[in-house]
Amino acid sequence: MRQLFYLATILMITGFALFAGSPIAAKARFTLTPEMITNPDRQPGPIDSDLPEQIDTRQVVTAITSPDRQPGPIDSDLSEQIDTRQVVTAITSPVAVELSESKVPQALSEPIVFQPIVFQPVSVGPTLVELEPPPGSFLEDHQVVSFYGHPEVARMGELGRYEASEAARRIRALAAEYDALNGVRDAIGALHLIVDVAQAKPKANGLYLDQMEEQRIAEYVEVAREAGILLFLDLQIGWSDALRDTERLERFLQEPFVHLALDPEFATARFGYAPGLVIGALDADEINAVQKFLSKIVEEFSIPPKILVLHQFRKSMLIEPERFNDVAEVEIIIDMDGFGGTAAKVAGFRRFAQSAYAEGSGFKLFYDWDAPVMSIQEVVEIDPDYIIYQ
Repeated sequence: MRQLFYLATILMITGFALFAGSPIAAKARFTLTPEMITNPDRQPGPIDSDLPEQIDTRQVVTAITSPDRQPGPIDSDLSEQIDTRQVVTAITSPVAVELSESKVPQALSEPIVFQPIVFQPVSVGPTLVELEPPPGSFLEDHQVVSFYGHPEVARMGELGRYEASEAARRIRALAAEYDALNGVRDAIGALHLIVDVAQAKPKANGLYLDQMEEQRIAEYVEVAREAGILLFLDLQIGWSDALRDTERLERFLQEPFVHLALDPEFATARFGYAPGLVIGALDADEINAVQKFLSKIVEEFSIPPKILVLHQFRKSMLIEPERFNDVAEVEIIIDMDGFGGTAAKVAGFRRFAQSAYAEGSGFKLFYDWDAPVMSIQEVVEIDPDYIIYQ
């Protein structure tokens, strides 16, 4: 009854639907764009999980009209409660949030320069003889440190707080701090760009998805190239198809420094609900199809293996991961994508990022929502391959 009361109240006041309670709310959806926030100061509530502490994900923040309202806990099997925070925030007045220097260091006076790698075919006269053998994985020698987000939407991550070139400068400085503490392993910076953002309404294409224009993506590709860092293109999928959305990015993925990320949380078509009403999922067949596509790019262009990041904070988000194909040209990183206390985050990291189906480990930190934000030294001690700051 409480959810229905909240829903009725919000409908009368704002005309929007607040996804707060039962599956009935699936019929009451509001328009989502990545440019709007109604309540930038609202903090997310706890989420129930089977980890030893409360832990949650925050890809997006709920649009709420009452700043005093706190979301209730979400049932772990999603049979009843709906986590209102999963809905992408509606933002009416973007607020630029500057991080303190203690969180993101300034660039070093002589920053480490990571040169992009270019691979050329070996030929004799007009006849192509053979390609150089593909170089090894970046993960063999590097720990990757990235800033996550969507341009101009500060609450979705660091890439919404800075221009691309400034984000690149800052992440290189942060990677240099990791490099000083992680032993013999080098550290390289990266930008983790959300290019397809899940929506609460189906849009004209019916896919509950807002796709970034290729020209905007190309700007980040060139910034990454110039800075000598990596770029991850993140797909939230909505009701679209993971392979089709990956194919759209083919010309960017031909670059040796551009990699891919998939976010099962917002892939909700199989459940018949809009993104944000339930936690989504991807199955092994979908992941394997993307791996096959990426492997062909690696083989054709003789470039390093592609890194495929899969976000996970619940077991249900990846269906039958034991059936993931072992593809030499693709390295699957499982990113522990939840916020909370240190013990809970580390427990999630051990469970998901270091699982048998993970070929590499990922760990996300949240400047605003972790309690507290783990130090670089603490992160180095659990030794993730890929570190994401949001």
